Amino acid sequence: MGAAFAIQVKTGRESAVKKLVEWALERNEQAQRWVKAVHAFTLGSSKMLSNGKLGKRVERPVIPGYIFVEMNYKADDHNRTAYLSAEIWHMIRRVPGVLKLFADAGQIIGSETFEQLFERIEIEDQVEIIVPNQDAEIAAACAAYNDAATPREKKEAEQKLKQIESLESRIKRLAERMKAFVKNGRKVVRIPIKTFQYVLSRLEQPIPRSSDIFLPRFFSALSEVMLN
Repeated sequence: MGAAFAIQVKTGRESAVKKLVEWALERNEQAQRWVKAVHAFTLGSSKMLSNGKLGKRVERPVIPGYIFVEMNYKADDHNRTAYLSAEIWHMIRRVPGVLKLFADAGQIIGSETFEQLFERIEIEDQVEIIVPNQDAEIAAACAAYNDAATPREKKEAEQKLKQIESLESRIKRLAERMKAFVKNGRKVVRIPIKTFQYVLSRLEQPIPRSSDIFLPRFFSALSEVMLN
């Protein structure tokens, strides 16, 4: 990767400003020569719906308030001569949403440092999943066990209760392992979209539309993937 300069932009507009900067630089011959790429580190996330489908994708900045102009050359952090030319500087500065350019001599981000930044930042889309609360299911299974009229019904109710309690235990371990957080009063975990797609592929097809059937199967498969 090349060396880079940081640009401070309005928080929440990182992606929009990036596109405008790219558009401005595309029309300039000098920029095409010296600028390799413009980067906005953002992370997309979608909510898993009760039927296993994904809701609307929402993008949030990983480094809020900044985008980066990667140059077509390498330099280290100690370089005191590299800078953006006045022509390129003014083109970027005129873009709506740009607040400040850290592009003077001595302000460059070295090639190696910028590459390490790329490697450390997680930019794969995530899926947000609400952790189900099994209290109602456990209460219903206990009631069915207590109300069982025959030994067979009692045995079936006991097996159902054990299945629910086993799943509840795995869900709790899963929430702890994946550092669940509270959002709108519900526990939520995030998983990479590739992991989500892999878990779905392990489910028996076709995927049931009923959330009462789908969610236990999904979390059972997810716990097998994440806890083993």
